[in-house]
Amino acid sequence: MPHTNRNKQRSSPLQLLRLRPPAAPPPASGCSTSGLRPPAAPPPAIKLRFRN
Repeated sequence: MPHTNRNKQRSSPLQLLRLRPPAAPPPASGCSTSGLRPPAAPPPAIKLRFRN
């Protein structure tokens, strides 16, 4: 059963989206500090929701 849970989390679209957005904004913004702030806030909120 633990194996299935691991697969579900890995296949989770939320985790994939979380890794994709943060990786794109940094290079695109570069000098923009506001661009790094927004992506940094969503991750923590998603992590808390996933744990709950």
